[in-house]
Amino acid sequence: MAAMQKLLLLAYAVAAERISANDVKDADTWDADREHVYKKLVKSHIQQRAIHREGVGVMYAAAGSPEFVRREVLPTVDYLKQLGIADARGAHASVRKHGFALFTERVLVNELTSTEKETLSNFFDRILLYEDWSLVTTKRLPLKTRAKLVKVHAMASSPFSTTIFMDFDSRPC
Repeated sequence: MAAMQKLLLLAYAVAAERISANDVKDADTWDADREHVYKKLVKSHIQQRAIHREGVGVMYAAAGSPEFVRREVLPTVDYLKQLGIADARGAHASVRKHGFALFTERVLVNELTSTEKETLSNFFDRILLYEDWSLVTTKRLPLKTRAKLVKVHAMASSPFSTTIFMDFDSRPC
């Protein structure tokens, strides 16, 4: 439990330092963001959720906006289907050798069309929502910081015993 807290704080610190170093407009946000995170963690009784892990799978993480899902996530699902990877549900689901999970923010899922939601739901074995696992509210954090936190939570919350973590800009061949 303490290790998870340290991992999240380290990831947050690395992401925030990168933002300060690379993005002039976000350069002064780290101090306020850090204080927000520390205050939340001090007041919180941190209790790690039990995670049942089994099998082998690929974990993807998405944070940001519905446009990101449309630009990166849905095309990745289409690409994987072109490679012959079947949906998690349906007639060919039993031929999949490993699972696929998506760890994302609730707002992204809520703002998608019903067809887009159905595409994700059919392909991914599990869709986990960041807000169900997070220790800190991220609404006021810069996007790059939020994206890093979502990725760290995704890796720590994988439902698979053996996990391959992939970014959406990675294309297996």
